[in-house]
Amino acid sequence: MDEEIMKSYHEAVEVSRKRLLDEIKNPSLSNSQQIIVHKWEEEDVHFVKTNAANTILQLFTTDACVLVKGAPGDGKSTTIRHVALILHSMNKYEIVPCKGPNCIEKYYKKDRYQVFVMDDLCGDYSFDQREADEWSNSFIKEFMTRILELGKAKFLTSVRLQICREDRFKVFNFLNYKSVDLSDRKMVTLKQKYKILTEHLTGDAAKMLEKHKDRISNITGKFLVKKDGVFTPKHNELFDIICYYFGTKEQDIFVQHAHAQVIGQRTVFESFNLKNLIQFTILIKKENDEMYFLRMVKNICDGKIWDAFNNFQLLYILQFKLRFVAYLERLSDTEKDKMVEIRERSEGTSISMPVSLLYVASYFGSLHLVKFVLKHSNVQLKDDQEDEYPPLIASCERGHEEVVKLLIDKEANANQSGHLGTTPTIAAIQNNHMNVVKVLIDSGADINKDDHNGMTPFLWACVLQREDIVNLIDKGANINETSRDGSSSLFWCCVMGYQELVCLLQDKGEIGSISKPNIDGKTPLMAACYFRRFNIVQYLLKHLTSYDEVDKNGWTALMEACFNNDNGSWNRFLKQFDKQTSIWIPLFRLLSKKGDMIDAYYKIIEKLVERTNLNLQDAYGKSALHHACEGQYNHIVHILTEKGASVNLVDKRKSTPLMEACFSEDNDTVRPIMEDSSNGCRPIIEQLLLNAADVNAVDKRGWNPFFDGCEKGNFTIVKRLIRFVADVKKRYRNVKTPIEMARECRNQGIIDLLIQEGANLIINANEEADSVPEMGHSYHKHDFSDTSSDGSNTEEDSSVQNFKHYISDDRIKGETLLNACIDENEDEVTDLLESALENHVLDFSNRYGKTPLLEACRVKNVTIVNLLLEAGANVNEGDAKCWAPLHEACNVGEKDIVNLLLEKNVNVNACDNRGYSPLLIASQNGYKSIVELLVDHRAHVNISSNVRITPLLAACTKGQIEITELLIVKRADINKADVYGNTPLMVASYYGHCEIVDLLLAKGCEIDQKDMKGWTALSWASKGSSKGCCKCIIDASVKRKYKNLVRKPSDDKI
Repeated sequence: MDEEIMKSYHEAVEVSRKRLLDEIKNPSLSNSQQIIVHKWEEEDVHFVKTNAANTILQLFTTDACVLVKGAPGDGKSTTIRHVALILHSMNKYEIVPCKGPNCIEKYYKKDRYQVFVMDDLCGDYSFDQREADEWSNSFIKEFMTRILELGKAKFLTSVRLQICREDRFKVFNFLNYKSVDLSDRKMVTLKQKYKILTEHLTGDAAKMLEKHKDRISNITGKFLVKKDGVFTPKHNELFDIICYYFGTKEQDIFVQHAHAQVIGQRTVFESFNLKNLIQFTILIKKENDEMYFLRMVKNICDGKIWDAFNNFQLLYILQFKLRFVAYLERLSDTEKDKMVEIRERSEGTSISMPVSLLYVASYFGSLHLVKFVLKHSNVQLKDDQEDEYPPLIASCERGHEEVVKLLIDKEANANQSGHLGTTPTIAAIQNNHMNVVKVLIDSGADINKDDHNGMTPFLWACVLQREDIVNLIDKGANINETSRDGSSSLFWCCVMGYQELVCLLQDKGEIGSISKPNIDGKTPLMAACYFRRFNIVQYLLKHLTSYDEVDKNGWTALMEACFNNDNGSWNRFLKQFDKQTSIWIPLFRLLSKKGDMIDAYYKIIEKLVERTNLNLQDAYGKSALHHACEGQYNHIVHILTEKGASVNLVDKRKSTPLMEACFSEDNDTVRPIMEDSSNGCRPIIEQLLLNAADVNAVDKRGWNPFFDGCEKGNFTIVKRLIRFVADVKKRYRNVKTPIEMARECRNQGIIDLLIQEGANLIINANEEADSVPEMGHSYHKHDFSDTSSDGSNTEEDSSVQNFKHYISDDRIKGETLLNACIDENEDEVTDLLESALENHVLDFSNRYGKTPLLEACRVKNVTIVNLLLEAGANVNEGDAKCWAPLHEACNVGEKDIVNLLLEKNVNVNACDNRGYSPLLIASQNGYKSIVELLVDHRAHVNISSNVRITPLLAACTKGQIEITELLIVKRADINKADVYGNTPLMVASYYGHCEIVDLLLAKGCEIDQKDMKGWTALSWASKGSSKGCCKCIIDASVKRKYKNLVRKPSDDKI
């Protein structure tokens, strides 16, 4: 019995472990959010289409934020949920239900299309000032503005009509929202309202309501929802009526027992005689005023301080504040002690911190209440309290200058530290309250005290580009201080792209600060190059005396510039943005986004090559040319070779730039037409060969691109290189000749080329007896051959023996499983699975990151793939270049394997190092059935690669007409261009795909759109010598212009 219990326990632990690992690798929505969205889907079947929903969808084509306003019962919630579901089903947006800005910050993913849905912005019943304060935070404003500008995030929210009419609602103007008013009859017509009524209220239900109005149980499900024994109204308008009824008829019970938020947001003292109150506002009778104050005190003593302060009267009616403070003064000392000592402990609040009454009062700027607390006790201002949430920091964060002065007068320490080491001065600078900063400095605050990350107030001011930076310098700010990672203020400004600050800091900084590196050896010039700040690079080059500094990995500024994508050398610097818990970190990630201007990108390189040593090598022996060839950056290779970069320089593996170019080249990669001869650039391999690249050089393995092309069956590479090969009969590592490799991969084209160059096609008797291995298997065997410590070649048996000596048995078992998958030995795979699970090598990977599942997908063995998946293989595990099983299945066109992977909840939008998604791979290869499968499983049709190649652009490049049509039906953006400005119409025109050109023109694509060089689709059609495409474009252009000239007949009488 005990053994069974322990077995069940271990199984449960293993399931939890896998789930947690999966959540870490693939963070997504919480379970509660997924349940909410699922509920929306169930309720949406009853949605009646309205003009409002169509209007919102139309607005989202040009705008990123839409606000839906209306009175209770107008259908605000159901409308925004329906629109979100439409965006999800049609455009594959991820739906993120949220309760506030912190939720958006938590779940925002820069590489995903997301729609954030928030109901009842700024209050369910009346204006919620605390929520408004959250949104007015400087970080939230900058963060929201930035993510909406980036274009992949949409924000959809609803708000009560009376709330958005208040002057205080102007705090949301920074969202630049477009509004839709459901009270407008054009948005929801009478006919649509009647249809809604008949959909939600049947005739039987109407009769029941007439007969049993007093029986709540009879209307549960229609108007009320019962949860955990509590009835809540299903519709806001009904809730308004119920609150008003009980708040008026049973006011004493209502004040004592209603929810604190209802008390704070829906009530006003009758004795104040206020005008223009919101409908259904509850007027508290004069005899219940004391009871009302008693309830507020109870909320505070119960640890619900935020709820107590989120009170309309307390925040905005001075008479109420004075009366409440007067009531508090009459309390006993014991009650006052309890109030002062209590900490916030309510659950589920958006601000869940153990803060004190003095902190909350300081946060809201309630000067009278701050004075009351300090009059009774100022113990919370003492440094020995070790409080992570000091009241002074709260008032500095909100910019309440008078409260700040009062707290300092009461001996609050202006240099105290709060959560994450934040000081009052840093809090004020972060939120751009420079008047408060002046008060703090005048009161003796240390202008150079840093937080836990080593960020001083001056560093924060530079990062956030505050206007009064010069004043901080005048007040004694040390502009040469660095953060914990050694990054100076000048370095940070180069990252962010603040040119004026760079000039200021260079003029006022210490000598040598312009080239001062951080702990990783990164200099300001490297930062400016990596983040593509051309103007800053130009400025730095004028003031620097040396341009060839290297970081800890041997990277130079030129290498940083030559690598278009994340090169890995900035991992530590960039990962600090993910590790920190400060709400400012996501803003850093957005502000430090690379510049997008391709012209500036090339200009940086052109400037650098004039002054730097082109042949410097990093820690691995790679030069800038190595990196450019490896990344397949044609234009950069052209620039470097023209300026004299060595094409035969070898790295520590004896690899040359030519080897990097050939081994990295992918024949299926969509090459942008801008990389064609129009800009004077030849393909990379031709450029290197033209500059006398050595084709016969071999790396440490004795391998070179020619051998590799013969073994893999890459006819294009072999044809390019064969005329430069010294001996086509030479054996690779004294084992196989090129023609033997070509025979094994069954490539007759390569065999013919080799024979023409003198290769000998003699097959001995032993070879005839052996069966020819299947195409593509052999080259993977080389993953497990080894070399001696000095790099010399060894025999295979001795190599394996040495290899086993240095590695564990588990690794050998993992290799055995991997080899069995490569060889498609289904019986051996079955036998090995149990051992693989026990030894945790089911997801074993070789030095290239190839796993058993990945190789099984490559060889298209559905049975082995199914065995591995059932055993629990990681469906999302990619190789060293993030090439995952789904990529491989889409590449080889095996629909059954794609189906199996999708059933295991594979990440359908995962991208490799180039930014290629499975949908892009399938689209360019012409696998229509797989494209349909992926789209049906929420693949993003507009997802793009690192150089912004979309699936549609790939399909148009390769002439895949059916896939092009399918993607357009699924709302692919027909005008979306890559980084060079190439559109689907341009590439289809250049390659002469007339059917696709006709289709795109029929769908209304832009004809006169220009690329970065000013070329149009017609220019490219002419360049590609496609007369048919030229004719299509000219005809379509004439028709459109003629259509615009023709005027419709006038209805006016003559």
